[in-house]
Amino acid sequence: MIAQAPRTIRGGAVEHGFVTDAAPWLDATELWGGAAVTMTDALDAWQSGDRGKARRLVTESEALRERARAVRVDPPRNSWGVVEPKVGDGVLDVFLSQAADRMA
Repeated sequence: MIAQAPRTIRGGAVEHGFVTDAAPWLDATELWGGAAVTMTDALDAWQSGDRGKARRLVTESEALRERARAVRVDPPRNSWGVVEPKVGDGVLDVFLSQAADRMA
């Protein structure tokens, strides 16, 4: 599961330098994954008729998305400057927006 991948990578037998360099992507992946899991829970609640729970979960998912969008990578050896790590760009973000819109 995408939300658990960062914990698996950080806890595994992975070279420390890789984990250090990948930290912003791992942080963003954890947040985007959490947003996706929360949104699918919202869709489930909506489908089950629990509109209040669905709305609360949509709000939680949106908060996780905003936190993910705020993550920045600025490693000293890059040539592109400070950027937002992209995780499922154009797919995951679109899914989350469209799911939220369907429950609005």
